[in-house]
Amino acid sequence: AAVVFPVALLAIDWYRRRAWSPRLLLEKSAWFAASIAAGVLTLRIQVASGALERQGDPFTRVLSATYGLVMYVVKLVAPVHLSAIYPFPNIEGRGPEPEFYAAFVVAVVGIPLALYALRRHRPALFGLAFYFVNIVLVLQFVAVGKAVMADRYTYLPYVGLVCALAWPLDERAAGPRRGFSVKSAFAAGFLVLLPICLAATWKRCDVWQNSETLWSDTIRKYPHRTVDAYINRGYYYHHVAKQYDKALADYDQAITLNPGVPYAWNDRGMLLADWGRGDSAIACFDRAIALRPEFEAAWNNRGGVKLMKRDLAGGIADISRAIALSPRYRDAYANRAVGYSMAGDHERAVEDGRRVVALAPGHPANYLFYGLMGTSSRALNKDREAIALLDEAIRLAPAGEPRRGAYYLERSRAWAAAGDRNRALEDAREARRLGVDVDSAYWKAIGG
Repeated sequence: AAVVFPVALLAIDWYRRRAWSPRLLLEKSAWFAASIAAGVLTLRIQVASGALERQGDPFTRVLSATYGLVMYVVKLVAPVHLSAIYPFPNIEGRGPEPEFYAAFVVAVVGIPLALYALRRHRPALFGLAFYFVNIVLVLQFVAVGKAVMADRYTYLPYVGLVCALAWPLDERAAGPRRGFSVKSAFAAGFLVLLPICLAATWKRCDVWQNSETLWSDTIRKYPHRTVDAYINRGYYYHHVAKQYDKALADYDQAITLNPGVPYAWNDRGMLLADWGRGDSAIACFDRAIALRPEFEAAWNNRGGVKLMKRDLAGGIADISRAIALSPRYRDAYANRAVGYSMAGDHERAVEDGRRVVALAPGHPANYLFYGLMGTSSRALNKDREAIALLDEAIRLAPAGEPRRGAYYLERSRAWAAAGDRNRALEDAREARRLGVDVDSAYWKAIGG
């Protein structure tokens, strides 16, 4: 939308009958500069995220583009069979479906006919031009992502189409003799369309309740066609509904459809890790990394599972690789801090813990890493530093967090080591109150 904005301004200039001149372009030079910058940035982001793909030969891409151009118009007046994802044509095996060829014929024949029929009607031509200018870059001439269409792309372009359709409602523009009949026909059409759109909107909102309802709707409409739909629904079953069997079925279906998608293997590995099947999880992460060696999340997740299996060296090595690929990857620093702590490398544990907190100062889980740093600092005999860190852990820990008692006990020991038995006893009492078992020998040593 941002990239084509200056071209849309030129269309408005044409509609307002402004004379063409160098000044007309010069006054939009800043917009064109911003447009170029936005375009370059968008392409870089899409390439980096792996969303920029080739989908078939040039003619297949033309078929996809004309299909979107025509179907967006169809769905304006017939909003049925809406979907979160409209998959590309089946370019492997039997080739694109017949409707793609039909849309190509409609576009090739219909566009010239519409331009000829409306050649004397500037408002209608402007509406069509505004629609085309704002939709052209998302017609998948260059395939971005996994979908041939997306409903959200129509929000601004539809303004142009509605402008063209509403033009006959203006009696002066339509002409005095036939204006009434044209106006009546279009008004009747809009009145018929109104309840249809209201019903479609109500029904569509119901589909968007949650990820299960949304992606189940997509799967019903395009069964065994949309890998992302199965991955996304599997993610919902895994992380929200905690229905691991359903999540595994969806991940397996996604992998069956396309075993070359690293995200599917990574998500399947995370599910198996949560299910306690560490070896199978590592095999999934291995596959994800083989498909995409720079996949930092898979390196981090594999490292985390290795830590759980007490392979500390292997886990730390994997997580360090994730950090090398993404130096601001907070979760990787978090996992490595835990790994260093488990390995007794408390200096590095504190160093990574500080990086975790610095990368996301407002993260709700930061209290965990203040607690980890406090414990590691006490192991390094840095008692005053440990007390300050445990202060933060206690302050930030939510009410009812079971670790709060352990933090009080750890701070009690730090106070005792620092020579302040009164504060040590006070913290030990609070730890006891929170349900922590305080060693009787230590309790007596601090005067309890």
